[in-house]
Amino acid sequence: MATRKRNEWLDADESDQEERGYDSEEEESRARTLPSSKRQKVQHDESEPDSEADLDDVQSQTSDAVSEDNPDNIDDTQSVSRVQSTTSRELSRLTTLASSLPRTRFDPAPTRLTAPLQPSKPHKDKSGIIYLSRVPPFMKPSALRTLLSPHGTLTRIYLTPESSQTRTTRLRAGGTRRKLYLDGWVEFAHKRDAKRVAENLNAQSIGGRKRGRWFDEVWNVKYLKGVKWGALVEQIRNEEAERGARMRDSMVREKRENERFVAGVERGRWFGEVWNVKARKG
Repeated sequence: MATRKRNEWLDADESDQEERGYDSEEEESRARTLPSSKRQKVQHDESEPDSEADLDDVQSQTSDAVSEDNPDNIDDTQSVSRVQSTTSRELSRLTTLASSLPRTRFDPAPTRLTAPLQPSKPHKDKSGIIYLSRVPPFMKPSALRTLLSPHGTLTRIYLTPESSQTRTTRLRAGGTRRKLYLDGWVEFAHKRDAKRVAENLNAQSIGGRKRGRWFDEVWNVKYLKGVKWGALVEQIRNEEAERGARMRDSMVREKRENERFVAGVERGRWFGEVWNVKARKG
């Protein structure tokens, strides 16, 4: 047991000596390299280049010295150049591949106009309008559209409702609260349909179910030649504006007449009191 322990201690000492010897070899190699680098630094400091040619010579000498001292730098430079060449080849390959791909719908090919675009002709309005001088009582625009749709394509309908005063009077008299329309206009997509409706339905009964609400009612239809919806709307607005202006004028006139009447009554009362006082004084 003692001899075995002694051998283990001896082995440990030998391994330490080997490691020290390895370290001394590294120190010797460092000692060889350090003086050379110091000598190069001294040479670089002493030889200051006065021209660009001398500077290039110094740089080439230093690069050669570094390459001799560090041969691994040459391998690194070669590997970097190899990577750069590989990258450039890959980029060129990808560029060629991208240029060969077909264009997508989001990147349309540029088009060249061979001739300037001609201005398009304005769309010709082929619509026709009929006028209903009397709308059946309590008929809604939806019901009117249902009755006239089989005769052609309808685009717009406008029915004139009763005035608010007439509606209030009718409700006070016990009438129904449903809306009542007086007259109206109907626009067809084609004027030939409007003409045919005016010729065939005028002075004819509405018909439908025998017990229907408007079975015995009569159509009062007239075709408006040369009238378009825009002009019709403008005319209706002008008529409403005139009606409003007349109503405002009548209200102002009535207010003035009332004020004049009240002033006359007050004046007559004052004169009456004056005459009574004079009569009492006698």
